[in-house]
Amino acid sequence: MKNNEYDFLNNLMKKYDYKPAIPLNVVIEDWFPDLTFATAKKKAAKQQLPFPVFKIRPSNKAPYMVRILDLANTLKRTSDVAVEDWTSMHI
Repeated sequence: MKNNEYDFLNNLMKKYDYKPAIPLNVVIEDWFPDLTFATAKKKAAKQQLPFPVFKIRPSNKAPYMVRILDLANTLKRTSDVAVEDWTSMHI
């Protein structure tokens, strides 16, 4: 694992009290403010979010969960693309 990958994961682990997974609604609120939770749930049901989601048990009432590692990887990939774009425009 590279340093910047560790930084994303380490910081997210601290932010979410070292929980391995958090509810989708928390992820949406913190990282995707442009997306409503209703839309996120529809996308989650079809695995159309930029990270995988899961339910701990097969129930319509069970919340979708997101692994912190998957969120960290998504943020890193998105950040890497932005850095590449910026670099190609400015260097």
